Amino acid sequence: QAVLAFMQRLMDQAGDMQVVCQLQRGSEIEHQTWTLRHFAGHLLPQSEHAAAYCLEEPHVLSKTDLLQELSSPVADIRSGGTEAPLGRLLCMGGVGARTMLQKVAALNNAGPLHLHNSGFWDTVLLGRRKWRLFPPDTLPDDLCVGDSLDKSAADCFVCGPDCPSVQLQHTRFAPATCFECEQTMGQAVVVPAGWWYQAYDDDRTLSIRARFGHTINGNIAADSQAPSGYEVCVPDASKGTSASLF
Repeated sequence: QAVLAFMQRLMDQAGDMQVVCQLQRGSEIEHQTWTLRHFAGHLLPQSEHAAAYCLEEPHVLSKTDLLQELSSPVADIRSGGTEAPLGRLLCMGGVGARTMLQKVAALNNAGPLHLHNSGFWDTVLLGRRKWRLFPPDTLPDDLCVGDSLDKSAADCFVCGPDCPSVQLQHTRFAPATCFECEQTMGQAVVVPAGWWYQAYDDDRTLSIRARFGHTINGNIAADSQAPSGYEVCVPDASKGTSASLF
């Protein structure tokens, strides 16, 4: 009932907003613009492994009154922040929607905040998502990483979520360690900086996602100054740091 109420309020307040979604056909990606209502109500039900629809939208939730109700699953390691939550990504995917195999970069912000990216969290409100994750010490060559250094053309889900067949297309794909988890309604996945990941939506899926980090000098940054979708935390010795989350 809570999810249905959330969706109803989301569509009432932002359903007519124009959003840019992806239509994924293997390695080919087509960008399309539709209203959020049309995307969620008409395109997502058509999604399939060979032609999947997905959306990662950073602005929709900020146009609604829902943002104040979306608490962070990493709140126990944050201290000194203001009560107002930061922007969140609205992530929606149909059957077969997936991210690229990519690395969570730990890049420092060159601006006045000097933010260090500690990773991101993702909480599923509806549907089911499968993750394949590789630790930071995985050799890039073993993941068939190209010139971009933080992305790979290898698709861990090329034949679907239950059939690991990456070697059919990338014979050099040979990571020493792979972690796999299935995320369902109400569950959060936290991926720290330095880890490689790819996610696959095994059902029509709705989630909320945000990055989290801390300032290099240990001072909390004001929510109003932080980049969109970015959480700020101060390492707390009594609770551990974000590195202990995985």
